[in-house]
Amino acid sequence: MDFVLTTNEIVSVDIRNITGMDRHHPFSYGHIELEDVNSRFVKNGLGIVGIDHIGLNLPWFNRGVHPAIADLRNRLKASCLYHSFPTGEPWDFIIPGELAEIRGRKAIDYNQIRKPKFEIVSFDKASTPLV
Repeated sequence: MDFVLTTNEIVSVDIRNITGMDRHHPFSYGHIELEDVNSRFVKNGLGIVGIDHIGLNLPWFNRGVHPAIADLRNRLKASCLYHSFPTGEPWDFIIPGELAEIRGRKAIDYNQIRKPKFEIVSFDKASTPLV
């Protein structure tokens, strides 16, 4: 997965399992096409009105923050509103923000609704990365 910085530098994150461990998720999940998601909504008379958050989960077991996430955090934090989860879990996220907020010229109003958020998670539930 590639992230393009404001300097046009590209940071690539390998989303393969690099742990050498094989852990099965307690819930069954698999690849699903967006077309299939949409057809399920339509079949049930529903529609998509917005996205709260999207993201990626990289497997990492009992070793702190995944090294790709740590590198990404260091590269992105100066050019976006990149945050660690407030209570310490390895759920980093990027929230939409104004350029003045990103550059530190304006206080960040955390009461403002900001969507979509992008989560970058080190998780220990399964060996299969999720996007």
